[in-house]
Amino acid sequence: MKEYLRKDLDFHAVALLSDGIDWELWVRPRHQPLPEDAEPYSYISLRKPIGDVKARNLENESYHPHDVRGKIDNSTFENFTASALNEVLQSEFDLDPVIVGNE
Repeated sequence: MKEYLRKDLDFHAVALLSDGIDWELWVRPRHQPLPEDAEPYSYISLRKPIGDVKARNLENESYHPHDVRGKIDNSTFENFTASALNEVLQSEFDLDPVIVGNE
């Protein structure tokens, strides 16, 4: 993806990358190549909660339904919602919101 964001500079680019565990939001304004040392605009990971699930599966103690789900802080995903992406489009590219619908 980084290579792609260094090319095709004729338009603004927003990229959302995920393997289902780690999530990255990349932003590249028009005519501005991505620097070699670029970092994601936003990043979150589910490694800790998933590690808790793995540990829980190895335990012999009683299981509390939805305990691990409750450990995932929903606010960590705020930068990946439609409204947050609209804000990125406005703040980074000075564009009107384009993403509509329910989050």
